[in-house]
Amino acid sequence: MLEQIAELAQRKLLATKWLLAPSIRAGIQWLEKIARSGTPAVGFQVMTLPHLARELAVRQLATEEVTKLPAFAGTLLVDRLLGEQGEYLKQSENSAGLAGAVLTAIEQLRLADVGTADLDRISFEVQGKGGDLRRLLEAYEAELKKLSVTDHAGILKLAIDHLQSTESALPTDLVLIEPDSIEPLGLEQRLLDLFPEDVRHKIPHSMPQKPASNIERLCFLTHPTEATAPLTDPSVDLFTAVGEVNEVREVLRRLLSGAIPLDHAELLHTDYTTYVPLIYEMAAGLAANHQTDNGAVLSVPVTFAEGVPAHFGRPGRTL
Repeated sequence: MLEQIAELAQRKLLATKWLLAPSIRAGIQWLEKIARSGTPAVGFQVMTLPHLARELAVRQLATEEVTKLPAFAGTLLVDRLLGEQGEYLKQSENSAGLAGAVLTAIEQLRLADVGTADLDRISFEVQGKGGDLRRLLEAYEAELKKLSVTDHAGILKLAIDHLQSTESALPTDLVLIEPDSIEPLGLEQRLLDLFPEDVRHKIPHSMPQKPASNIERLCFLTHPTEATAPLTDPSVDLFTAVGEVNEVREVLRRLLSGAIPLDHAELLHTDYTTYVPLIYEMAAGLAANHQTDNGAVLSVPVTFAEGVPAHFGRPGRTL
């Protein structure tokens, strides 16, 4: 996949390139690997599907004075509507979990461009649930208009209208790069289908028939029966440790002993509350052992995708 993106980057060196990725972080990592391979990563803008929709709908949002509904506000809105509109669902105990689940259902319906009229034609196993969902969807859309806000589906509709009605909606030299790890749904697919064929470049992600290393064999984690036999190269190394503290210590030991820069490493974990404090404390210990010439201690030399608890810093403890 990266080889195909790099080849496209060479061929369209100075063109405006919108690279779709599952997340901004993943897209930036792809570009870093391409740049380190010697290919100039010029003119790229990493986007997720929501970013793409906002990029195209920004003028309409400004003209209509509509803003994006924050996720937490959506949950609060649905929680209020459940109390007002719910009959069947009101039998369940009100909670953030219930409101979040109903919000997800509403968002998925709107993303599929399903309206209240479509819900009337659906035969629900529990009719009360269907009636509640119809009323909630109707009330949710009415509240969006009343509050001058919209959600991802609403922004997608504005972007689609913009592409259909404006000839100069896209940059003249645009290249849209769409790896098949992107999984567009409903309105997202409709938006992508509006891009001209000469602009849209689909990048298939093929599985290697003969992996050259154990790290390439990781592609088969979800298809283990198709994987080849393990190789003898050291690209994948498994180890066990007694307890989470020793796991984190061993990771740091291996990075330090191999003189691997920390910004070349990514550490994945399974539990935020268990691992992030441990990683933070050990990384802070590394920084404390390396003071600058004026005696100041360097900041923690790692970043966290999920952020860190506020009380880890002085301002947070003061607050």
